[in-house]
Amino acid sequence: MAEALIVDWIRESLERGSLHEGEQLPSENILAARFGVSRSTVRAAYSQLEDMGLVQAKQGQGRFFRGFGQVVPLSLDGDESFSTKVRKSGRTLENRLIAAFRVPGEQEIRRRLGIDTEQSLFCLRRRRIIDGHPMAIHTSFLSENQFPDIQEQAREMDSLFAYFHSHGFHQLFSSRSELSVKLPSLEEQELLGCPALVPLLEIESDTFDVSRALPLQVTRITYRGDRFRYVL
Repeated sequence: MAEALIVDWIRESLERGSLHEGEQLPSENILAARFGVSRSTVRAAYSQLEDMGLVQAKQGQGRFFRGFGQVVPLSLDGDESFSTKVRKSGRTLENRLIAAFRVPGEQEIRRRLGIDTEQSLFCLRRRRIIDGHPMAIHTSFLSENQFPDIQEQAREMDSLFAYFHSHGFHQLFSSRSELSVKLPSLEEQELLGCPALVPLLEIESDTFDVSRALPLQVTRITYRGDRFRYVL
């Protein structure tokens, strides 16, 4: 309980602007006296704040406020690609391929795409890097029968919406969005450069060509929860 109180007090102080990025936080001794607890309790509270990405420990110097980092406004409507939305905001975006492979199973995704177990389901995973910082992981599932060149195009692909346009699908719409919040796995911590207690927002949706009522992809985008301001 005391540990949680210390974490909340420090977070609220930082959010009020009591400290600026790079400034030193109170020592363990000062906080232990303030809250009437042991130094180990304060140390545990600081450890949580480090896992949240707010505090950085420097050997022999103490602990320092890391700052809240850049926050990117992001509209969650489905009529434009992620790449277009980010670049329209004036930021740089780099899409790096993580993996591209055929997927066995995934019966629910196959059902949503209208393909059976005999047809090839392809998975494309990319990391989204904004202004030099990894911010999101984009996982897409597509029918390889519908897009037979997807494997050879995967490495050079920048925007899936642009890829769909090049195949004659122009009236795109994303629907059936499901939102969930989770903590990052070890792989996600590595790919996104985030500590263990930074929340991730995961959005899963289906993309259709409206004119043909044809499903094109099931997409799952995992965003760093501390790096975006979401517009609904």
